Amino acid sequence: MVIWYSPASVIWQTFWLEPVPAASITRLELTPDLDQQAVQLLVQGTGITTHTIEAGVWHSGTLVVSATGSVSSPITLSIPAPHLWSPDDPFLYDVQVDLKLGPTMVDHVSSYFGMRKISLGQMGDYVRPLLNDQF
Repeated sequence: MVIWYSPASVIWQTFWLEPVPAASITRLELTPDLDQQAVQLLVQGTGITTHTIEAGVWHSGTLVVSATGSVSSPITLSIPAPHLWSPDDPFLYDVQVDLKLGPTMVDHVSSYFGMRKISLGQMGDYVRPLLNDQF
């Protein structure tokens, strides 16, 4: 039995388009550092001139920390007594990032991250994976 499929050129998956301003945020990199109780934020953008970044980390609707900085320069945000992410407690912090030109906000991005650390540790004679320094 032979089955023939006719060729088609259609969109087969849902997508959306949205307009963005000439100066806009294109990427966020969030790197948790449990040992320093901080998260490092790196914001990438396009069309950036003298724009600044204002970032805030939120826990259950309460602002934990905020900072300002520049696009393409790491911003370190201290998270005192962080709520750790684990499979048993998959807590995520909310992040709000604004791109500003003077006092005017030109772009806004929301995201989230988990405070967690993945490492290797010696357990007796074996090297084991650790999550938040726990086997």
